[in-house]
Amino acid sequence: MSTIVVWFKKTWLVVTITALGFAFMPLASAYAITPPDPMATPITTPIPTQRGTDRLVRVWAAEQTIYNKLGTFLNNVDQRITQGQDLINKAKAKGKDTSALQTALDTFSAAVKQAQPIYQSTQGIVSSHLGFDANGQVTDQTQALTTVQDLGEKFKEIHQLLHDPRTALYEAIRAFRQANAPTAAPTPNQSGG
Repeated sequence: MSTIVVWFKKTWLVVTITALGFAFMPLASAYAITPPDPMATPITTPIPTQRGTDRLVRVWAAEQTIYNKLGTFLNNVDQRITQGQDLINKAKAKGKDTSALQTALDTFSAAVKQAQPIYQSTQGIVSSHLGFDANGQVTDQTQALTTVQDLGEKFKEIHQLLHDPRTALYEAIRAFRQANAPTAAPTPNQSGG
């Protein structure tokens, strides 16, 4: 094949790809938004939809599940921290290097102490459950949305406090176990030889 034909084919391919690219680009126009005439029609609040209400009910139920699990975790974590400290003390008494474990446990313990007051502040949100009835159904969509958002923000704060220290503690435990894994002792041959 001649170089002209090869060049023509490559050029045609580039032009075709470019044309297709431009064909699929959205055409956008800019228009100035004129403010609405306040005398024309009154502004009304949107009517709550069933879909939005159903979603709020699902989110509220999920947040209550998180609230209960988080409560169980925070009620039991002090006991687990104490158990972890006991295990670190035993390993240290055997002469093992526990400095990384101790640092990770101390950091996690401090994060838990910071998270507990935030969790206690969520108790007021859950007990008042503004916008929801006792069965978790929406009674006022605006209040329900605010309740769900407020509780979600508190959970986000707790997550941000606990996530990194918890992960660091798990990694320190894993590293300690790998560094101090028991070596397999040779088993004697049962046939006597």
